[in-house]
Amino acid sequence: MAPRVAAIAGIVAAAVLPTGTASAHHLDFFPGDDGACDTGDLCVWKDNGATGPRFAAPGLDANWVGNRWWDLDVSPINEDDSVQNRWSIDVGMYTGAGYTGTQWCFPSSMGTVHTFGGSNDNDRESHKAATFNC
Repeated sequence: MAPRVAAIAGIVAAAVLPTGTASAHHLDFFPGDDGACDTGDLCVWKDNGATGPRFAAPGLDANWVGNRWWDLDVSPINEDDSVQNRWSIDVGMYTGAGYTGTQWCFPSSMGTVHTFGGSNDNDRESHKAATFNC
């Protein structure tokens, strides 16, 4: 019976040990993101001037780390270069997860795209309704 137990233990061990091949991890879309930058969305682009991968979030998000760009399966955390607020209220984007750090405030129904410049690129991790009027 001992050889049979050893054989089963060997199969179980082989099943749980890494094989050396990486498996793809797919991140989630922001809740409500439908691929379009619609009225009611906070639209954020990876590159300047509303270009490159984008997400459009109709609701708050305390931590971007588990989410992805609409057209690129990587997290947008600290990878944002331009934004347009199409919410009906002012929105705050924060440099830290959990609405911490410096708040960047964008007025409701922003008609233009704001491009972050220089050291302000790639610095946000969460967003929600602003804590003050822009």
